[in-house]
Amino acid sequence: MKRLVLFAMILAGAFVFVQCGNNTGKSVEANMTEIKEKISIGTKWELVSIAIDSAEVPAPAVEANEEPVFITFQDSTQFNGFAGCNYYFGIYNMDDEGSVELIPQGSTRMSGKNQHIENAFLSSLEKVNSYTLEKGLLTFKDNTGKKLMVFGQKQ
Repeated sequence: MKRLVLFAMILAGAFVFVQCGNNTGKSVEANMTEIKEKISIGTKWELVSIAIDSAEVPAPAVEANEEPVFITFQDSTQFNGFAGCNYYFGIYNMDDEGSVELIPQGSTRMSGKNQHIENAFLSSLEKVNSYTLEKGLLTFKDNTGKKLMVFGQKQ
């Protein structure tokens, strides 16, 4: 009987130790669900502004038959969108602490009138290191904290 009580105490102690090691108290799945809710998986985020040559440039005006520059997070690992002339896609890693890595995988290859915006946009995707989500705006920053791009949620 003493062995059974000792075993139960050791098992309970191990359980408490493991639970204390998880300082957030959340599972990986719960963290991913929280992130999905924050960035609204499947929602189109339209470009509001982009940093080009150290200046914040507003997104190009879009005519009725044109597509705005946007990004959409399809699930917990994939994103896609339109960069101004071409559609693009890639994979991402994001956590609930504000860290994000966007890894472009490919795009269509057409030229267009917003080529300078597209070039800056695609280049900026690779520099993204962190994000903030405040007041309906998704902001991507580089590893120095410099704002690269700001997106608004499509209503």
